[in-house]
Amino acid sequence: MVRGCDKIREIKFKACNKKYKHWTYFSLDDAISVEGLFYSDYKNWCQYTGLKDKNGKEIYEGDILKSITLYGEVHYEPVVFKDGCFCKITKLPHNKKKIYSRLGVHKYKNKLIVYEVIGNIYENPELIRNDYCIKKI
Repeated sequence: MVRGCDKIREIKFKACNKKYKHWTYFSLDDAISVEGLFYSDYKNWCQYTGLKDKNGKEIYEGDILKSITLYGEVHYEPVVFKDGCFCKITKLPHNKKKIYSRLGVHKYKNKLIVYEVIGNIYENPELIRNDYCIKKI
């Protein structure tokens, strides 16, 4: 566990087993202390962000988040680690520019913006292939 100013966050990872093609979840202590854990048996290592989505599911690096804006746009945004923090990438439809927004609890006009994990970039790349699927609902 890592201590911050007022929060404690467990450091966890998930990784895909190359042979069996399923996700395995590890705490940092597990990864260090488990004998027989071979890093070469796993691919796509993803770190836990310390946040959960609207359904209580843990959000990991590489996950794809779905959010709905106040204007009724649905955004599908991947989670990345950039410049020392976890971010979501939003691609602007008019100029294809990528915006990195720090991942956290956000409010806009007193409405909470909530996220839902709908997949990840390894198993569901089609969700973000087309301009990150920004759609009007």
